[in-house]
Amino acid sequence: MSSMDWSAQGGSGPAVYEDFLVPGMFTPFGQRLVADAGIGPGDRVLDIACGTGAVSRAAAAAAGPDGQVTGVDLGAPMVAVARAQTAPDGAAPIDYRVGPADALPVADGAFDVATCHHGLQFFPDRAAALRELRRALAPGGRVAIACWGPIDGNAGFDALAEALGRHVGGEAGEMMRSPFVLDRVALEALLRDAGFAQVSSDEVTMTARFSSRSAFGSRTVSAGPIAPLFAAAPDAARAAVDADVAAALEPFAVDGGVAFPVTSHVAFAVAPAG
Repeated sequence: MSSMDWSAQGGSGPAVYEDFLVPGMFTPFGQRLVADAGIGPGDRVLDIACGTGAVSRAAAAAAGPDGQVTGVDLGAPMVAVARAQTAPDGAAPIDYRVGPADALPVADGAFDVATCHHGLQFFPDRAAALRELRRALAPGGRVAIACWGPIDGNAGFDALAEALGRHVGGEAGEMMRSPFVLDRVALEALLRDAGFAQVSSDEVTMTARFSSRSAFGSRTVSAGPIAPLFAAAPDAARAAVDADVAAALEPFAVDGGVAFPVTSHVAFAVAPAG
């Protein structure tokens, strides 16, 4: 199956991601993950696969001026957009860095909490990335990881994958489906194999809200690695993707936009002492 490589995402993609996907999904999701992780005043937080900084900013607000947040992402264009965002008043300082998840540019034992929000599924070596998280955490440090649940529990993306496969081609459809690959059993096993303790997980369903149902498909695709395939498709094919997705999401239409359920797996663990 084709995979999504966000590391080379450039052009307008990171800005579309920040302007469209972040307010529609990742800001509320990030706030929920930060709350579930128990991030509080003074915490030192590591956010890997930070993208344009939605979770990093939420963590900084929770950690307050006595805390610190480090966001790491392999994609330099995504990090550039993250650095351009305004931090919340009274928030911890955020240090954004470019680097791979399996060789994090951070010191050993430097963090109290680590987060990874809808990024683990993209890593070529998930086991190595989780070992790196454990290295970066102080003994007793906490980790909270969110991954997509099954695609049939994520109506907008399911509809988009189907439409891409029909009108743009099988590779585009498979790429859209590729993030929805980890179940809770696999996620917990990865954490245990990396040496974490007190491993648990939950299934979390929230609501994604976007201002445009008619453009949800094209704007979502334009924010990520499928963008070149989509841009190369004929105008009629791109229009058909938007039309099919809008029709599939008609049951979720609200106030000119769309609000549909999205399901994630969220796992928690602790770095043991020694």
